[in-house]
Amino acid sequence: MGSLGQAIVLIALGVVFAGLGGYLYVDQQAAIENSVPIEGTVVASEVEIDRPADPDDATSYYPVVTYRYEYDGQSFTNDNVFPGTGRQSTSESRAAEIVREYAEGTP
Repeated sequence: MGSLGQAIVLIALGVVFAGLGGYLYVDQQAAIENSVPIEGTVVASEVEIDRPADPDDATSYYPVVTYRYEYDGQSFTNDNVFPGTGRQSTSESRAAEIVREYAEGTP
């Protein structure tokens, strides 16, 4: 494959990744804008530490706040701290700060 072909492949990959990033951003913004405030109760709060097998890789810290709430007559449990889906790692100090904000039993 010549350099023109490689350039086309790289541009196509860039467009795909930019499109995916844009989609995820729009999806997260929609989740924030369409959210309904509901009071829940924290049932557990801790910092989850993910130590990689390779000591040269960085350790990841995840604030895990499990809370229970009711919506439309049904009870739900979740542990999303950040908007959107999935967990996000953060610094050790920020993860500890988030966990302190949400002590067990607090609304």
